[in-house]
Amino acid sequence: MAIVKYLGFAPDMDATTPGVVTDCDLMEPSLRGMKGAPGLSNTEFTALAGACKGSALVKKLDGTSRLFAATQTKLYEGSSGSWTDRSGSTYVGSSDARWTFAQWGDVTLAQNGVDAAQQSSSAAFATLTAMPPAHLMCTVAGFVMLANVTHVSYAFSDAWWCSALYDYTNWTPSIATQCAQGRLYDDPGAIRALKPIGENVAAFKERSIYLGQYVGPDVIWSWTRVPGDIGAYSNEAVVSDGLALYFWGGDDFYRFDGTRPQPIGAAVKSWFASNSDRAYWSTMQGSYDKRNSLIRWYYVPNGSSTLTACIVLNTRTGQWGRANRAIEST
Repeated sequence: MAIVKYLGFAPDMDATTPGVVTDCDLMEPSLRGMKGAPGLSNTEFTALAGACKGSALVKKLDGTSRLFAATQTKLYEGSSGSWTDRSGSTYVGSSDARWTFAQWGDVTLAQNGVDAAQQSSSAAFATLTAMPPAHLMCTVAGFVMLANVTHVSYAFSDAWWCSALYDYTNWTPSIATQCAQGRLYDDPGAIRALKPIGENVAAFKERSIYLGQYVGPDVIWSWTRVPGDIGAYSNEAVVSDGLALYFWGGDDFYRFDGTRPQPIGAAVKSWFASNSDRAYWSTMQGSYDKRNSLIRWYYVPNGSSTLTACIVLNTRTGQWGRANRAIEST
């Protein structure tokens, strides 16, 4: 008897193809085929005081970790099953603003694009007055990089702004310090995602990708628009496996290694476009499970308004699965 190899969840393929799974749930692709998705576990953490608007597990220089979670108006640190309020001031936030975190040595930086930037090396956060507020933030090549900037003097959704080289507290543009700012307006729209890729950085609009490369004075950062009308809708849904960035581009799932985005979703792209609510693509979230080589994307399915569905990619096999569950933050 011939052994039929599972081809994973592939609703866009011919249903008569041996090994195709046309529908499933709580099944994820593995090197041996398909396996059950992990179940929920009780972490013993108490519930946050409001909906989670962002979270991060960061590592300090000595190898110790800190766990953060944010609501619209509070920043919390988790330890021993409880959440401690680490807010440094009163935050306003907004119903649709997400907190983003970045690690600079021992200092954790936090932004929501509405309130002043925050910093913490231990205990409570404090306002980092010098850093411009922005919706997006990452660290790359000795810089802190911001995008979708909301600073009163430079409020442009297509703007980027980098700190001085090796100085996250200096935000005054200067060739001498290599702090710089600029706008990406070769095509319209806001920067929706900002992610490091090696020593470079990728900025995503809905229908375009810009690759930023550090070139030093006088230009500092040189930006090139990647060929093609491909972009991303959500910062938290652009996921790195350490080698490339993976994301939903509106017509397909893509892998981007810094050259050109390659389509990888032939088995699921039409199904996903039909079964996810386009109005909520900007809320998609993803995470990378390094041990199992899995990316899990959480999305809003048709008929819902919250993240209750999940599609799963095995980056080693290229096969897909599903593991639906409700989340607020990855």
